[in-house]
Amino acid sequence: MMRQYPLLIALLIIMSCGLWSESGRCQEAQLDSLAARLEWISYRLEMERWERSVTGESDSLAFFESLYAYTLSDSQIRSLIQKTRSGSAGEIERRKAAIIERLSRRYVVDGYQPAAGLIDSLVEAFSVSRYEFEGGPALRSAVENIMFTDASRGRREQAYRALVAAGEELAEPMSRLFRLRNQQARREGFNNYFSLLLDAHAMGVDEYRELLATIDELTIDAYRSLVTQLESRLRVERVEPWDLQYAYRNIMADVDARLNADTLMPLADMSFQAIGVTLDELPIYYRLFDGTTGGGTFEAFLVRPPFDQRITGVRQGGHRHMRRLLSETGLALYGANIRQEEAVFQRPLPGPFMQAMAEFFGLFADDARWLSEYAGLPEQVTADYISARRDLVLIELRQALVQQYFEIEAYSDPNQDLNLLYWRLWENHMLLPRHDDLKPWATQLDYVIAPASTKDRLLGRIIAAQTWDYLERFNGSVLDNRDTRSFLIQNYYRFGRRYGWPELVKRGTGETIDPSFLVKHLGF
Repeated sequence: MMRQYPLLIALLIIMSCGLWSESGRCQEAQLDSLAARLEWISYRLEMERWERSVTGESDSLAFFESLYAYTLSDSQIRSLIQKTRSGSAGEIERRKAAIIERLSRRYVVDGYQPAAGLIDSLVEAFSVSRYEFEGGPALRSAVENIMFTDASRGRREQAYRALVAAGEELAEPMSRLFRLRNQQARREGFNNYFSLLLDAHAMGVDEYRELLATIDELTIDAYRSLVTQLESRLRVERVEPWDLQYAYRNIMADVDARLNADTLMPLADMSFQAIGVTLDELPIYYRLFDGTTGGGTFEAFLVRPPFDQRITGVRQGGHRHMRRLLSETGLALYGANIRQEEAVFQRPLPGPFMQAMAEFFGLFADDARWLSEYAGLPEQVTADYISARRDLVLIELRQALVQQYFEIEAYSDPNQDLNLLYWRLWENHMLLPRHDDLKPWATQLDYVIAPASTKDRLLGRIIAAQTWDYLERFNGSVLDNRDTRSFLIQNYYRFGRRYGWPELVKRGTGETIDPSFLVKHLGF
């Protein structure tokens, strides 16, 4: 019952704590009050985001976003966290303080007024959905479709250039944002902003560099061979960025055509039922809309774990939407199985681990057995898709290396020529021609609103593949196996935020995070 009334509990704690001065007991009570407050604001934020997704607008989202940022960046609260961590508090209280402190650091930096104003202006610049293409305005989705599928290589190049043209104008403010974030990160005791972001997920820059170097080493030979194959297949002297997706257009279109909109939810139900999860019996609620291929996709909102998880999306066919439905349902399943009493632990672990819990179920849609037995794809189509998917993930891994090394180096020295840096990394890791007249890095919205999110996706992929490998070795299979559900709940889900992702990965698989499991899963 007490979990239903976090604000009342917080008020009672504050009133009673006023009698205690600054004792350790009082600090613990204040920390619990803060956690309850943050949980209530998180609940309202998710409700407002859900409302915007369903209706297209939200009157209060900006208010609650500001309230959340203000709460986490308040100086008295940060003082409380520091006292708790440096005092005689127990392990649980220290964990609570560490979680809240890590949540707060990015808000302290990005809430710093010069940076906050610049972020707002960049987000507004990125909100433009129309691009100049072939003498007139065109929707981004239409330009992307041309780059991915048009038979004319010249048109694909024009589409690519149209998509990154804004980089010329955005490069200077993006560089300035890197510098401003660094200034505030140093006030927080970090060498730069990227170090601060990594610390939030219990990693150091050197450790992360080592992991990236391992991925590079494990994938370079397979990727170099792939580039040679693409040159031959496309009959071109040098592969260009606008050729990479185009090479796989036919098999992807074939698979998309075989997964129509009416089959997606039944396939999801069957997939989860086979591992012992009955979706209708869980507090996971779907709000689906009629639409056409090419529109929005599925998104999970963990409104109040474990009591209220919601998923919205447009009913449309295609493998990408099938995979996203499985991923977002997997994320909702995570929220529905958290079993923690403390408010600060009651939400999923953010960053790489949330990505991993979603990606794990996305892997179902990439599994040969699932494609043939569940989706009913012919054997040859399944084989062709698995081969294409392997190549595309390999390309994405190499692109992630470029993006992550760029982000690390840009924050290490934002005064350097960032365009020169980008194309040097592109040439070294993608093995493709440079185009120094373009500034694609400055058109990456993630660098503005979700810094280091490529890291989260990359680590999430590794954790998902490592977990899959463990389950196959010890349980025989992942699909059609109730032990899959039991493992996820007992080793991952139930802990919420109580432990960090390195601890959970070690607990679940018996090993620290290892990129070789991802390479093994892809079959390099």
